Amino acid sequence: TMGAAESTATSVQASFGMLCAAEEPIPLDDPLWGELWGHGSTLGRLSAVVTAERVRSIKQTCPKNLATVCRAAVLKLSATARGTVLTPTAHRHVLDAVRLLTRLLPFVFEDRSWEGFLFTPTPSATVVIPCENDSGEGEVIALEFREAQALGITLVNALLDLLFAPTFTAPSASTANLDAVPAHEFVWTKGVCSQKMTPQSTPAIDRNRAEVLGLLLVTLSQPLFSAPDGKTGSD
Repeated sequence: TMGAAESTATSVQASFGMLCAAEEPIPLDDPLWGELWGHGSTLGRLSAVVTAERVRSIKQTCPKNLATVCRAAVLKLSATARGTVLTPTAHRHVLDAVRLLTRLLPFVFEDRSWEGFLFTPTPSATVVIPCENDSGEGEVIALEFREAQALGITLVNALLDLLFAPTFTAPSASTANLDAVPAHEFVWTKGVCSQKMTPQSTPAIDRNRAEVLGLLLVTLSQPLFSAPDGKTGSD
């Protein structure tokens, strides 16, 4: 609705307004980052608020905050993708993080000084994700997140998991224990390695697949920002 869209724009605009105004790094555990998830903004609305000028201003004024918001989004995706059936609230959180990274990463890649950003270590953090208890009621759990691998590897692994997540990019699983779900239930369509018919997709699932695939393409697109002589588009 129009009211929801305006509320979303106001929330995201306020968060990025604080980022633009900040001259000191904002820590990863600051409540500000939690304001970025769950609003359900489309990529178009997000791009209208998170303008190129605003992102470049943050990158110039306090680049650590741009790095932190990207890391916070990666941690959100990785924690949410960890072997659980995603709730509707988790769907919104994931899509918000996917759209935010889709918007921000090209501005990271255009700057030669940020060339190794995705090779920096994944930070240690506690990530809160929405879930459901046995009675189906909503609650949240906090995951201790400690990874020694590069941030880019954490992101790609999370996206690959999310491409086959029941209720999100695959139909509902036949059991809550994902380790016991037959592989063909995760496959998008039958083919050489899976001749069994998979459950039918839905428009929502197809849209989610497209958004996750879009971010995967953006994540792997960094070489497109470099000329053969090694210069980037911003040089």
